[in-house]
Amino acid sequence: MATSQVVVETVRVTKGGLSSETFEDVTLYKDIPVVSPVTSLDDAMARLGNDTAKLFAIITEGIQSEAKESARKATDGWLTFDENEKPTSEVFTGNLLASEVVNPIVLQFAKLMFDFPEGKGSDPDKKRASKQAARDYIKNDAKLMEGLRKKSAEAK
Repeated sequence: MATSQVVVETVRVTKGGLSSETFEDVTLYKDIPVVSPVTSLDDAMARLGNDTAKLFAIITEGIQSEAKESARKATDGWLTFDENEKPTSEVFTGNLLASEVVNPIVLQFAKLMFDFPEGKGSDPDKKRASKQAARDYIKNDAKLMEGLRKKSAEAK
C-alpha cells in the first residue's frame, strides 16, 4: 500500500549576527509554512485573535509596502546623497544600472585588459586603478553601455 505525503510549501526566514561562542558572523534560517490566503475579514480577525488594532497595523504595513515597491519601480523623482551620505535636493537624471550586473563585467575587463593584480597581498591602489580604467573603458563604449542598460532593466 502506497502512502501519500503531504508537501507543505514553506518560506525561508533568515537572520544574522555574531555567535557568542565563536565571535564569527553567522546566518541562521527557519523554514516556516506559507500562510494560506485570507478568505474574508472574519477569517483574518480569527487568525489575529479578534484584535482589530493588529489587523489594521498589518493592513497599513501591506499598503506601505505596496507604496514602497511602486516608488522603487518608478524611474523619476529620485534624489541623490552627497559624499557624506547626507540627502540632497539634487534630482538624479542618469540611468541606474544594477551593480550585480555591472561589477562582474568591470572586474573581468580589469583582469583582461588593465593588469588587475590578483592574489593576497596585491596592491590595493593598483586594483582600484585597474577597475577605474575598466569603468572608463566601458563608459565610453556605446554598445557595452546599451547591453548593461538592457541587462540591468531585466535584473530589476
